Amino acid sequence: MAIKPPVYEQDDSKEFERPTTGNKAGRCIQVVDMGTVKNTFPGAAMPTKRDIRIFFELSQKMKDGRPFVVNWNGTMSFGDGAHMTRVLKAWRGGVAFTQEEKDNFDFGRLLNATGLILVSESPDKKNPNKIWTNVDTVTPLPEEMAMPELINPIVEFGIDDIGTDKWNMLYPWIQNLIIRDSAEGQAYLAAHPGFEYGKKTSTNENSETPEAAEPAPAKLEADGVTPLCPF
Repeated sequence: MAIKPPVYEQDDSKEFERPTTGNKAGRCIQVVDMGTVKNTFPGAAMPTKRDIRIFFELSQKMKDGRPFVVNWNGTMSFGDGAHMTRVLKAWRGGVAFTQEEKDNFDFGRLLNATGLILVSESPDKKNPNKIWTNVDTVTPLPEEMAMPELINPIVEFGIDDIGTDKWNMLYPWIQNLIIRDSAEGQAYLAAHPGFEYGKKTSTNENSETPEAAEPAPAKLEADGVTPLCPF
């Protein structure tokens, strides 16, 4: 599986440029399997859960001309009432998932899919002076809203990709979260003494503009006009 993070909100010592709130045209550029983490939800039946982050490149640009990138994170679950199920179902226009789709879903199908991203802000629960940028909902992109050319690279990261080239494409803060919070990250660190993480330079942090990736061709119904369910 795969992903990519925002360039703001990660360092308390700096003020980061933020996108404005509201609906934005966006495209999924990374899906990251965050591994197995402790379940801190009050009253949770299971002690652990599998987390996922889905990153979107927005149509809105920063002052230096690069597009903003935001992410949604949650539990990787197609259970009845699961947050991820609700988000993905809304993103594909309310089309429900069949049991077969749930059992065999390939998260790589999300990559390059466009959507209308509702961006919001909220204060940190422990530090009200710290503001987080959130992805509230994703819905189908209206036909009249054009999505600009893709800028950032497409990345699909599975938890077994720690230490590979895909690992080096993740932001340092994502690497830190995976190693610190996931059972798989802790196991990898124990098996590879001296493994360095959280210091890699991601594509987005280079001074040079990354080479644009080719967007996937639009998927249409038999009439050649009506957009198919995006995934």
